Amino acid sequence: MKRLHLIIVSVIVLFCLQSCIDNDELFGEEIRHQLWLTNDGADLPITIEGNNLQKRFCILVHGGPGGSSQEFNTFTSPFTDVIEEKYAMVYYDQRAAGISKGIIKQETESIAQHVDDLDKVIDLLYFRYGADISVALMGHSWGGYLTCAYLLDPQREAKVGTWVNIDGGVHRSNFLNDDMKRIVDIAQDEILKGRFVNEWIELSNQAMAQLDSNITLYTYQSQNQPFTILSKAEQLINKSKVIETITGSTFDAIYRNNYQPFIAAANDNRSSQQVQEEMFQFDTTVEVLLPSVTLPTFNIYGYWDVRTALQQGEYVFNTIATPEDNKRLLILEDSGHSPMVNEPVRLGDAIVEWLDEKLL
Repeated sequence: MKRLHLIIVSVIVLFCLQSCIDNDELFGEEIRHQLWLTNDGADLPITIEGNNLQKRFCILVHGGPGGSSQEFNTFTSPFTDVIEEKYAMVYYDQRAAGISKGIIKQETESIAQHVDDLDKVIDLLYFRYGADISVALMGHSWGGYLTCAYLLDPQREAKVGTWVNIDGGVHRSNFLNDDMKRIVDIAQDEILKGRFVNEWIELSNQAMAQLDSNITLYTYQSQNQPFTILSKAEQLINKSKVIETITGSTFDAIYRNNYQPFIAAANDNRSSQQVQEEMFQFDTTVEVLLPSVTLPTFNIYGYWDVRTALQQGEYVFNTIATPEDNKRLLILEDSGHSPMVNEPVRLGDAIVEWLDEKLL
């Protein structure tokens, strides 16, 4: 019996020691943790990387619908590395995106489901790292839309310390008209500068014709024409070489991180039509509930962004109930739709400065 008692005590001690070691490993200046969240048929990969000694986490919600958070952790690492020096970045791939897996039923391809997935990710962080952590939400493009939809519920908003909205198109119908207006504005400036004058005149005329059609409520089908125009504008901006592209290496993307191009490509082929159709219908909800958001909010938009024009940032800034000293709109002069590619360090530094002040 004494021997059995000794064995039991030894096991308990070893378990306690291991628990202490595991707890110590949860926090550090250069942590890298891999988690998986299973929710309603989807297996979502989550990578936490960076400095979490201060228990401050920044969740990156990628664009799409589709895309991958691991793209930010690899191809735009010049941007995320800046933030990881002081904060723990949380990269998770949404359902039917990136390297997520599972059997995705059509009814779960919805805004409500994506919001619920994000809520579960946040709850998992609190469960694993403790109730005393601080969480920031940072969304790019569709990720800006999704984080906005998440924050429209006051109970969910209470789980978050601050919102960083990067080129998010939060009002789907308005954002297409805003894009046409932005193309006209850029065209006028470029024509005056004598750059690709004929091309910009043609695009400006097409954008003006779209605005003159007075479409106030777009649909999944009627968005095709403005998207064609803005795609041509993006091509012309790239041709003009007014913005620079800075990325990390493909080697690091595949071998150092979790980016798996074949799985990501397969997920890209999954249909997101249902979500996009819902986005237009969701405009009314945004109009009603966005004025109730009081969270410290940092809106960041690229000057050359014709895919989600800076007017969307102005809309968020002017609509939310957040006090003036707790909200900001930054226009990056040398960026398009993806400032993490065009001005990665400047973007990272601006976000770190904001988080230092607002994520307590």
